[in-house]
Amino acid sequence: MTLQQLQQQRLDNVRDDLQALGVDVAEPESRKELAMADALQQFADFVLLTDVDTCAAILDRHMDKTVGALQGGSDLHDIYRVSIEPNSAATELLNAFYDSRQGRRCRDILTISKLRHYMLALCDKRRSTEKRYTKLGNFMFILCMGPVNGQVHHIDLMAPNLQLCLYMSEHAASTVVCEMDGPQISNSQQLLAYWEGRHGAAVPKLVHRILLDHSDTPLSKAWYTRHYGFWGSIDAHLQNFGQLYRPVKRRLSFEADPGTMQMGPGNSVHAGPPTTGPRMFAFAIGIPEHGDDDDRDSEENNGEVQYNPVLLHVDLCCILFTLMEMEYGDCSEQAAS
Repeated sequence: MTLQQLQQQRLDNVRDDLQALGVDVAEPESRKELAMADALQQFADFVLLTDVDTCAAILDRHMDKTVGALQGGSDLHDIYRVSIEPNSAATELLNAFYDSRQGRRCRDILTISKLRHYMLALCDKRRSTEKRYTKLGNFMFILCMGPVNGQVHHIDLMAPNLQLCLYMSEHAASTVVCEMDGPQISNSQQLLAYWEGRHGAAVPKLVHRILLDHSDTPLSKAWYTRHYGFWGSIDAHLQNFGQLYRPVKRRLSFEADPGTMQMGPGNSVHAGPPTTGPRMFAFAIGIPEHGDDDDRDSEENNGEVQYNPVLLHVDLCCILFTLMEMEYGDCSEQAAS
């Protein structure tokens, strides 16, 4: 077997493993799709390689407006998120590209409207067609202009939407999908069982009691927990983010060609990969067409609420300590004595 065949076999195996986790990968096939893939690569090359100084200046000019920095960068290079909206850094980058020699022929191929259409068309190539995705949300370019450290694994609150990553730069490392180990954790009882089973020791009685007493209490109800009202309740938040308490069993990633799109379930555990060079892709959430009970969640869960394991545990401890002080003062004093 040749080296190329071995690489293809490894890629096929990774994609099979991703599919088992509910993640689909779609590639351009038709002549129209291949033309879009080529235009995406040309645009990425322009931003990351050909006219780096001009593009970096555009990003700096729009920083804290339509441009922000994501976690996972390095001392020398940020990971930029560039919102795709009118009169933004994204449109300025595209216009600079259109004015370049390599971009002139792509002007009619790569437009924001056609990019949206391309991503939604690839959504139709998913194995499961129970839902049709008809709208994109939180639409942006994500890019780094040099090596970065990569992100801590985390969850973005997106369900029931899809997480879409459309790779643009050549030989791009895909978003890392984490397969988690251990039992499911989606409520307070499962978390307590996990803690006791994993560490072989009982959870402190007061912590155990508070978790069970307040597992479904709306945190917006009391003034002292209102800051965490966006959690809903402890159990509602664990339903979305509880998997972060489990250890990572495997990290799955592959080398993607321009025009390839990775589609994962909304609340999957994932991370931006470390890179050895520049990288660029288009990101969006795929929103299903209306007509089911998830309509409201589809609009609200746009991925902006994000937790990694440390932040989740810190916030949970803040809630528990606050409840302990405000509602269980006598119990905590007895426990301390």
